[in-house]
Amino acid sequence: MSEPEGALGPRDSENLNSGGVDGDVPWSVGDALTGVVLLWPVSLLVGLLIFLLGLIVCRLAGAAVPAVLKIVALGGATFIAGITLAWWLGIKRRGGSFADLGLTNMHPWFDIPIALLGEIVIFIGLATYGFVLFRLAGQKVPEQPVIELFGRTKSGFALAVIFVAVLAPIGEEVFFRGFVYSAFKRQWGAGTAIIASSLVFALFHIEPLLYVPMFLIGAILATLFEYRGSLAPNIALHALNNLLALLVLYHR
Repeated sequence: MSEPEGALGPRDSENLNSGGVDGDVPWSVGDALTGVVLLWPVSLLVGLLIFLLGLIVCRLAGAAVPAVLKIVALGGATFIAGITLAWWLGIKRRGGSFADLGLTNMHPWFDIPIALLGEIVIFIGLATYGFVLFRLAGQKVPEQPVIELFGRTKSGFALAVIFVAVLAPIGEEVFFRGFVYSAFKRQWGAGTAIIASSLVFALFHIEPLLYVPMFLIGAILATLFEYRGSLAPNIALHALNNLLALLVLYHR
């Protein structure tokens, strides 16, 4: 007798209660590090290609080049690069699957509440870091230049939501947790993999004063992926965190 549609099977129930990535993904630490090294140059190349394609289309259509083209090129570059590298190095070359990357076992009714709890933990951690940083160094936590990039307009906010709160969480979770963390866990185990993948995630945010909070967020997301065995709550939490940050920036 088949299970009712939407019901949890034994494997799903195991993942919900004590699951996590199983550590037998077909790609290696070498593949993951190759992806890490290539992420920035591939992102720049993809952004350039998107921008040039936009220019060509505008020229052929006899239309003016929109100012938003640079934003589209920049915003879509990392998303496309991250997913493409994870697919090429993990699936195409090593025979993995999208399920190996964590794109499986999604249960919104369970994952969304977990994301909300995770956001509370992140908020407490960031508030604590901000307080300590100000007391010890007299500095505030630097903000991402979202307003400068997208502009303080309704259309700018809409674009920021699309690129910062939708595309970025998907691309970054597939790459840093689904691809990089899984390879690190295969080699070193969950504890070391959480620390190592979070360091890599933090370093990609460039600004030194953001290393600590980005490491914290990366560690929470990697731990959540280990527990859940699916990127669904990760993407929801990452998107929620970025959306709340945008709302704060645009409604001051």
